[in-house]
Amino acid sequence: MYEITDNMVKECPNCTKKWLWTDQLVAQIALKHVDPIIANATEKKMKSYNIQMRNPWATLDQEYRSSFSVGGTTERQVGTSNVWYSDHNGSELSCQEYADIAFLKAIHLHYMGDLAGAKECFDAGKAMWDGQGMKDAGQITGEYAVYKIAHGLLAQKIMGFEPIGIPANYFDRYQTVNGGVTTDINGGQPQGLQNVETTFAVLAALDPSLLIPPNKDLSPILSPNPLLNAGNLK
Repeated sequence: MYEITDNMVKECPNCTKKWLWTDQLVAQIALKHVDPIIANATEKKMKSYNIQMRNPWATLDQEYRSSFSVGGTTERQVGTSNVWYSDHNGSELSCQEYADIAFLKAIHLHYMGDLAGAKECFDAGKAMWDGQGMKDAGQITGEYAVYKIAHGLLAQKIMGFEPIGIPANYFDRYQTVNGGVTTDINGGQPQGLQNVETTFAVLAALDPSLLIPPNKDLSPILSPNPLLNAGNLK
C-alpha cells in the first residue's frame, strides 16, 4: 500500500484515500520490522501535518500512547487533499457497546496499570463473541468486522486473560493472495476489500511482538506470566 510519491500508505489496493490515523500510524509500527527506511519516511510524513492525534489505536505505539482516545469519531479531510484522519474527539464510547473500543481500552488501561478496569473492558468485549465474530453495536458494512476479532485476540495475548474462544486458524480464510486481510464477514464468507487497518490488526494479534520496535524488550508488552504467553509468538 506504500506509495513513494508521498511516503504514505493508501487505505486499500484500489483506494485513493490516505488516512493519517489509523493507517499511517499502524503501518509505521509494522514496517519497522521489514523496512525501517519506509517506516521512518511514513512516520515523518504523518507527523509533518501537525494535527492533534486522538485515536484508540494510539495506545499500540508507546510514543503515541498519550494520544489515546475513545471518544466518538469524526472523519476529517485535510483541506481538499486525499488525506483524511479519524478524530475521536466526541463523548467517550462504551466498552459495553463496541468490541474494538472494549479491547483497545482494555489494552490501554493495562499499560496504565489499571488492571481492574482492563479486566472489566476485556470481559465486556469477550461477551460480544458469539462463536462467529464480535456482535456489537457498530457493524457498518458486514455482519462482523474482522479487525474487532483481531483486537480481542491481541488483548487476550497482551494481558494473559482467559481465552475468548477464537480458533487459532480463524483468520486464515480472510487473507487473500495480495497478502491483505479482508475487512468484513457476511454469512461466514469474506466480504469487502483488504485494507491496512484490518491487516495490521490481524498481524499484531498473531504476533504481538510487532508492537515493539526491533531490538527492544518485549516485557512491557506481554503478560508478566510467561506461561500465559507460551506459543503466542511465532
